[in-house]
Amino acid sequence: MYNKIYRNMLFLCGLVLTFILTVVLLTYYTTFTSNVRKEFKENAHIILNLISESPNPQEVLEDFKKIYPDTEYEIAKGFATDRCEGHLCITKKLEGKDIIHISRTYTDLYTPLYVMIFFILVMGLLAYLLSVRLISALTDNIVRPFTDMFASEDTYAEILPLTRAIEFQNEEIKRQTENAQAREIELQLITDNMNEGLVIVDSDGNILSINNFASKMFCSKAHNVKQKHYTVLLNNEAFTAAVEKALNGHRSNALIELGTSDYRVYCSPLLKNDIPAGVIILLFDITSTYQSEKLRREFSANVSHELKTPLTSINGFAQIISGGIAKDDDIPLFAAKIAKESNRLMMLIDDIMRLSKLDEGAPEETCSTVSVGEIVADTISSLRQKAQQRNIQLVSKGADFAVTANRTQLSELIYNICDNAIKYNRDNGSVLVTLGENWVSVSDTGIGIPPEYTQRIFERFFRVDKSHSKKVDGTGLGLSIVKHIAKQNGIEIDVKSKLGEGSIFTIYFKSLH
Repeated sequence: MYNKIYRNMLFLCGLVLTFILTVVLLTYYTTFTSNVRKEFKENAHIILNLISESPNPQEVLEDFKKIYPDTEYEIAKGFATDRCEGHLCITKKLEGKDIIHISRTYTDLYTPLYVMIFFILVMGLLAYLLSVRLISALTDNIVRPFTDMFASEDTYAEILPLTRAIEFQNEEIKRQTENAQAREIELQLITDNMNEGLVIVDSDGNILSINNFASKMFCSKAHNVKQKHYTVLLNNEAFTAAVEKALNGHRSNALIELGTSDYRVYCSPLLKNDIPAGVIILLFDITSTYQSEKLRREFSANVSHELKTPLTSINGFAQIISGGIAKDDDIPLFAAKIAKESNRLMMLIDDIMRLSKLDEGAPEETCSTVSVGEIVADTISSLRQKAQQRNIQLVSKGADFAVTANRTQLSELIYNICDNAIKYNRDNGSVLVTLGENWVSVSDTGIGIPPEYTQRIFERFFRVDKSHSKKVDGTGLGLSIVKHIAKQNGIEIDVKSKLGEGSIFTIYFKSLH
């Protein structure tokens, strides 16, 4: 602070000194040039009088040139104004047409000016250096007593309370600063390790803080968006409406979609004296929850439809029989259809319950060492009659190997895939089950799957060809159950298919025995 005061004083003194020296210089220079002009005129008149009275003016001029070498003398015919440009000049007409010119250049007049400028620059530099030294000395004299006061225990008794108060305040400031820095670091660590996005904006909507999760979510860098308007993060109508509502002092939320993820945004206003001073924006990734809810709604709608179909058939046939409309010969036929629809209904309910247990992760058996070849043999034995009804050849090849898995679930997985290979095959076709080192493949000569539906076949109640599916007994949940079993047992399933040529389902095992 003292250095600043002295610098200002030095600047003011420099201005005053410069002004004084300038005035002195102008006064001196004006006086000097005036005296030179006056002296020149007096000498010129004396010369002119001597020349005009002399019978030989040229000789007189030569003598004066030796005495005054810086002055030009010339006797010429006629008058020319350019002879006097840039000079002190006096002309006089002699007898006849002769004119005498007496002139002096300005060179001598500028020499004192250059000397004075040089003198002022040298004096200014010396004054500056001296002033800097003086300021340092004065500042040191003022600060040294306070420095010595804290550095030495031996101080004046009168200022001892002051020194103790200052020391206490310094310690308190240091402690508060360290606490503030520690809290800031702690808060930064907490926000950066959150699994939710956090953005804080001021009353103008400018970003004050953003954590790592939010930066990754919006594909931005924190240092690039700070102090910028929040709309640089996302140009979304629902997001903007929610933030603007919070800036007006009201809580709000919105559902936004970024890429393949869904987020729930909660905006809470920061109030200061009941006036919005900013907004805290929290973003939660609800992709899995949202997708699960979507699947649940679709599943509920599909289940209702699938249950309604056999129940409608059962109810219709039962009403025909109970109302006495059916002939005695038709009753066994209607009863058989009721039994068929009842079986379909029971299969559907069993699959729904099975899928529900798999969704909940309910344990059935502990994992154990399982012979894959044995399970394949049992599956082929169980499905052989079904395959023979359509003259489909069902065979297996390859060496047996063991894996660590849930036996019941693994049997159900292989059974469902082989069952589908028969259901969606052609008459007189074939199904080949091949055992490899750590995999089992099931290939068929069936109708095949369009490329756009290859990943969707594991969805619940999804059917590629609905017209063909009506001819096939099934619930539409078999491959969904396969997907859940594979996930729980660390199994990967790869599907390759060509429309009209058949499909190959390959089961890869990770947990070999």
